[in-house]
Amino acid sequence: MSIKQKFFSKNAFQGIFYLLTYAIPMFILSQLLQFNSKYKDIWIVCERFNEARDNGYHLFKYIREKHSKIKCFYIIDRSSADLSKVGSFENVIYFGTFKHYLYYFLAKRHISTHGAGNGCMPNIYACKLLDFIVKPRAKNVYLKHGIIKDDLPSLHKNKSRIDLFVCGASLEYKLVKEKFGFNNNEVKYLGLARFDNLMNFSAKKQIMYMPTWRTFLRYSNSKEFKESNYYKKINALLNNKELIDFLDHNDVSFVLCLHPLLKEYSHLFNKTGKNIKINNTAENDIQLLLKESALLITDHSSIYFDFAYMNKPIVYYQFDNEEFFKSHSGIRKFDYLKQGFGPVLKNEEELVKQVINISNNNFKNTRLYEKRIEDCFPLRDNKNCERNFLSILNL
Repeated sequence: MSIKQKFFSKNAFQGIFYLLTYAIPMFILSQLLQFNSKYKDIWIVCERFNEARDNGYHLFKYIREKHSKIKCFYIIDRSSADLSKVGSFENVIYFGTFKHYLYYFLAKRHISTHGAGNGCMPNIYACKLLDFIVKPRAKNVYLKHGIIKDDLPSLHKNKSRIDLFVCGASLEYKLVKEKFGFNNNEVKYLGLARFDNLMNFSAKKQIMYMPTWRTFLRYSNSKEFKESNYYKKINALLNNKELIDFLDHNDVSFVLCLHPLLKEYSHLFNKTGKNIKINNTAENDIQLLLKESALLITDHSSIYFDFAYMNKPIVYYQFDNEEFFKSHSGIRKFDYLKQGFGPVLKNEEELVKQVINISNNNFKNTRLYEKRIEDCFPLRDNKNCERNFLSILNL
């Protein structure tokens, strides 16, 4: 049995256990409490179970500060490093507890950044098993954790549990509206909640490199990962002499940020330059890194939309397109050459030259890419949370 098969079989068994010991008892209790005014009109918000740093956190913060009468609760693991961020607003429920199950069944709004409508579930297997018996009562709001640029069948209406699909860019709104099968009142261009926090920033001489993950590497062991083209290309860039010399002579920092799904491999990368750092997104506030960085290098990570929102330069380093698109799901719709916010490169030497040129030009964007940014974000303000809140309220 493969590692992947063991993973899913183990979780299916746990799902049955949690169905019997947590889900069913708390569902029964929720039916008894639902007529008590204290438990009416509850909203629950969540991101990844151990995080509070994305659209969910920013919307929750806005609601607690501006609309405190709304019974809104944030779901997070009690051992999370982000717990203190939401703790000051109270209304925190620990992930996977009896209270989580109870409020999951009581809630009228499930608001999540992940899971396509399943994100607030305390245990996806247990809750989905219960769905066969009882139809969920809550409306599911999908905040997402990035801009969708390609057609993703798994997010189509007939395969998801989404009642409100929040879009953060005009091109995303057009794509979802035309291809995903949702009605006009189910998909809305409101802007991502976290964008409000991008309007004020102070960038320093820092370059952020954030390649996205690879599906074919997620369950690899260390040896397999180090033998991959993905590892070799990234590690080679970290040790590029021309890049290291430029960084050292100009006092520019270079930060590699690994995707959360590949964080376990971060220790395998090595570097010699004193101004090069290796981080993983699970341990860092990505939005803070984005705000303080002057240049972003990525391949296909939709995080570049956040960077574009701030009108800062981007370089796409796509060294393995054929391998990437062969394994990643989705129908390509975004044309990097015609719609992208920066040059598209496949060669390490060309990348280093481009990085040096942009740095020497004081990290300024060209008019070509500024125009594309303006077309992509007709809504570019600090009212994203407000629009999200009002749409959820009227759902």
